[in-house]
Amino acid sequence: MMALSSFPPRRGLRSFTLIELMVVMAVIAILSAITLGAMQYAQNAAGRSRAQSEIAAFEAGLERYKIDNGVYPATSPTNMMTLGPGGTNYDIIPTDQAYISNSVILYQALSGKTNFTDVTSNTVYMEFKANQVNTNTFNANYIKDPFSYAYGYVCDPPNVTTTNGGNVLFNVGFFDVWSTSGQAGTGKETNTGIWVSNWGTH
Repeated sequence: MMALSSFPPRRGLRSFTLIELMVVMAVIAILSAITLGAMQYAQNAAGRSRAQSEIAAFEAGLERYKIDNGVYPATSPTNMMTLGPGGTNYDIIPTDQAYISNSVILYQALSGKTNFTDVTSNTVYMEFKANQVNTNTFNANYIKDPFSYAYGYVCDPPNVTTTNGGNVLFNVGFFDVWSTSGQAGTGKETNTGIWVSNWGTH
């Protein structure tokens, strides 16, 4: 039988000092900030990539619409004056009514519907999922970008007008479609250099 004195002496447990705890907490905070920043960057990059794909689909749908109708979907003169021609005067934010109204026009032209239940046309140029649209106060759907803001859309008239069956066509020229890339509320909404658009991605 082993004598009690032969057991090794029991050492006292050493606790962390306050400085060591503060260092550990600081390291955790730094790692958390880096991780959150990387996640935010990845989410923004994924959103911009999705916006590029969606805008390309809008372009294809709008070209098919023009083939059938001779014109692109017309935006109202009031909205066009607010949004400006050719990307030179887009001075409102994507939560404003002109953005939403023009996005409604885009949705109705491409989907042939006012909303998911009210059909306005038998011709469908693009199908939309529920997570791609919001509804305005008049129960009309509008297309939202990956950051949940209305897509910008404007159709500009050419320098001359043409007629088709007695109807004057003002919007056979070109169109602009863009996403502000989640900048609403940041004060950078009108910075075209950070938008995703059909005239170039910045």
